[in-house]
Amino acid sequence: MHWGGRQREIPEGGGLPPGAEIRRATEKDREAILEVVETCFAPPGGHRPGRIEERFWHVYAPDQFQPSAWQVAVAGGKIVAAAGFPAMELNVGPFSLRCAGVTGVCTLPGWRGRGLMSALLREGIDDIDRRRLPLSLLKGMRHRYRRFGFEDGGRRLGLVLHRRRFPDPGWSDEQVVHVAGLGASTQLVPGFCERLLAVQKRYLGRALRSLSAQRAMISRRGVHTYYVERAGDAAYALAGDWEGPHLDDGFLPEEEGGTRGKLYEVAGDPRLALQLLGFLMRKGSGSLQALVSPCLSGFERRLWERAERQFLSPAGMIRIHDLAGLLTAYTPWWKTRFRSGADSLVLVMEDKVGGSQAVEMVWDRRDVRVRRLDAPPAGAEGNVIRADRWNWVQALFGPLDVEAALGYSPHARRLRELLPLPFWPPRLEQV
Repeated sequence: MHWGGRQREIPEGGGLPPGAEIRRATEKDREAILEVVETCFAPPGGHRPGRIEERFWHVYAPDQFQPSAWQVAVAGGKIVAAAGFPAMELNVGPFSLRCAGVTGVCTLPGWRGRGLMSALLREGIDDIDRRRLPLSLLKGMRHRYRRFGFEDGGRRLGLVLHRRRFPDPGWSDEQVVHVAGLGASTQLVPGFCERLLAVQKRYLGRALRSLSAQRAMISRRGVHTYYVERAGDAAYALAGDWEGPHLDDGFLPEEEGGTRGKLYEVAGDPRLALQLLGFLMRKGSGSLQALVSPCLSGFERRLWERAERQFLSPAGMIRIHDLAGLLTAYTPWWKTRFRSGADSLVLVMEDKVGGSQAVEMVWDRRDVRVRRLDAPPAGAEGNVIRADRWNWVQALFGPLDVEAALGYSPHARRLRELLPLPFWPPRLEQV
């Protein structure tokens, strides 16, 4: 199935410019990659809130940089284009999903339009396949990537919060620990990141990140972390304002009713967390925007009930690399969902370039079982749904209805109890 009859496949390489080559990056390439990225993403007028390295410290910090996940184009002994495909843990409700983020995709001006970026993306996609990561994610809506197998998918619920619904607890500044992200210059209170992880474990049931990843995340320029303890309880919030435009994707602009203040993450005792938000809105512009999952947690429901305005925001562009691996990763989530009956289907993701993939799904009220197939079983055509990579993204994650994505058929209708799958990359995690 191809929408509108368009043929959408990974474009064939047209050959590299003379003297250029594509290779995997090494540790020694970090500074050269940063220089290329900094040059390519310089804002108009030259003003920027800190270097790219500081704003994306969770990607470029020396202990976070993953050289083996980067592809570079080299000409004349210098890096002239780069693209990163680092592995990341995507927190989805009660479980996490290992995937790849696509970041730092850039070519120096004098080398653009000569096929380097297509070659980097082809090699990066092949490398993600070799690493057996089930999907890759692009930040924001990058429509030019559709020809490489990416499609718009997923959605987040946006909330505009105002201090009218979040009373000021009357705390002094000294009662709240504040850490401002400044990259390598971030001043961290001893044991601060350990406290954040302890809050996650106590109130969310698990740590969202490793200690080093948490340290890198709150050290991003433009990210402000606030932590409070009261009567044995604790809560924290990560927020930002105009200093963090790199995190603005998905939020409403001010001219459309949005706010300058952004809430990236909040966790802890629910009562204390609500008070902390009241404290932040008193200090700031009086309002905050938050992006949360449409599958609201208990605390997110409290935010939703207090929101002045609500809107839907796309999650990003997704490329499915391994259909069976992706569906298997969601089995913990399916265990929490009710199904009214039992059924089975064979799902086929057609790809003339990379080869088709087939998966058998069997489900009942207790669980969902996923089995990788070499090909659809003989005689099973009456129980098979075929679609291309782009349609499967829309069917699995939305925002389209399953039948709209796959075509109106009894088979597609049978998947409604399983799909769409939750997919809401937190703003902090997106690269």
